[in-house]
Amino acid sequence: MPDCRHLDSKVIPVQRNPIKVPYKSSVDHFRLQHKKEDQKAPLKALYSLEAEEAVLGCFLVEPEKSGDLCQAMVRNDEFFTPQYQVLFEVLVNMFNNNLEIGIVEVHQVLADRGLADNLNSPNLLGELCAGSFSIFRLRNYLEIVRGKAVLRLLHKAAEEIIENALDPHEGIDVILGRAESLLDKVMKRQALGSVQASSIKTAPQAVEGFLAKLEEIEKGDQIARYPIGFRLFDQLFSGLPVGGYTVIAARPGEGKTSMGVNMLQNFCANSFPIQTGIISLEMKSDDLIQNCFAYMGEIDSRHFDEKLSAEKKAKVRGIAPIISKWNMRIQECDEMNVPQLKLAFKELHRQGCKVIILDYLQLLTGDQELKRSEQIAEMTRIIKVLSKSLNICTILLAQVNREGAKAGEEVSNHHLKDAGSIEQDAEMVIFLTRLSEPQPFERTRYRLKVDKNRRGVKGSMDMYFDGPWLRFFEERERL
Repeated sequence: MPDCRHLDSKVIPVQRNPIKVPYKSSVDHFRLQHKKEDQKAPLKALYSLEAEEAVLGCFLVEPEKSGDLCQAMVRNDEFFTPQYQVLFEVLVNMFNNNLEIGIVEVHQVLADRGLADNLNSPNLLGELCAGSFSIFRLRNYLEIVRGKAVLRLLHKAAEEIIENALDPHEGIDVILGRAESLLDKVMKRQALGSVQASSIKTAPQAVEGFLAKLEEIEKGDQIARYPIGFRLFDQLFSGLPVGGYTVIAARPGEGKTSMGVNMLQNFCANSFPIQTGIISLEMKSDDLIQNCFAYMGEIDSRHFDEKLSAEKKAKVRGIAPIISKWNMRIQECDEMNVPQLKLAFKELHRQGCKVIILDYLQLLTGDQELKRSEQIAEMTRIIKVLSKSLNICTILLAQVNREGAKAGEEVSNHHLKDAGSIEQDAEMVIFLTRLSEPQPFERTRYRLKVDKNRRGVKGSMDMYFDGPWLRFFEERERL
């Protein structure tokens, strides 16, 4: 009959010694040490020493069956007990270096590193190996350890959020931004290393899912791409993809905002209107609406800065009811950080927007502790995740280096300003190059080049821009 040790009112068989001595084993010593030394230890709901001991026991007894899974699902700093953090790290290093794992071998490594006394080895190792655990329940033990680690992070984040909320010197937007940033870090930790068997699909399951998607598209329940209203472009490239972002990049002052606004107008004014939102860091809402009137009424945009003729007034009055019916949302702001961008995306989506245009990427502010390229990389990653999770079509206007592309030279990926991640995370990359200088009473020639298209062909086509009407026209294609 095995003896037992008393652990937090639970009786667990762990030793062959017939003498029952509460808190005399190495494991019990660590538990008692927590109670004596850490008066501010987290609540019992925020950690599970039993689960941590079961994971270590499985690793010691069955390293070949448990090593890969343990590394995939937990990190050493996710253990609550510092000694268990050290032991897990040692086991992982031994496993990755193809060293034999057993009580004697692990104890020797600990002794060589001067860690044996602190971990009370080899007694601790023997007790962990003799514990009540099953290798077949290892995934459950690991999920408990990870879950408790995430709860501790959430508990810490909640304390910081409360502290920030009580700071009288900070504005509500700053406090909410910090809160979302803290919670975002917790969500990232939850996602890291999380291995779910349900995410692994067999071939029949994958085929069944694909066929269901095709049926949804045929019924109109799901849309994979949106036409942008330029006939040749939609024929050649099948519109813009949903569930990711498309980059439209150009040199400063060469039409990227006008192209984005033209797409906005086409989405809202076509026979099957698509609710569209635009986050404008470049233009005021009055300027955007002015562009819409110029576009729809074929009115010289420069005339809106002066007294209009009776004919133009009549045009404006006739167009106003049409534009007022557009299913469009405009969010203008002078400055926006990443947490505010996430809130804006979610709010526009909540209001029904299927397409979101951001004008433009490099005007977003990032974490000042990071390099600008790292800031941009974090922004594009978040925009990619938002586009996929919300299942929306995102149009990301971006700027290329002013010095990188000479006037008249076609811009390409290496001209993108600040970070290569802009192109790497994109589903589609479109470059807009002005090929001729603007002339009075003449249309300006542009080249629209699809340099990346994950779900279709690449190529280019020529377009012309009518400056007074702020309107792009198709002329001919060039593949």
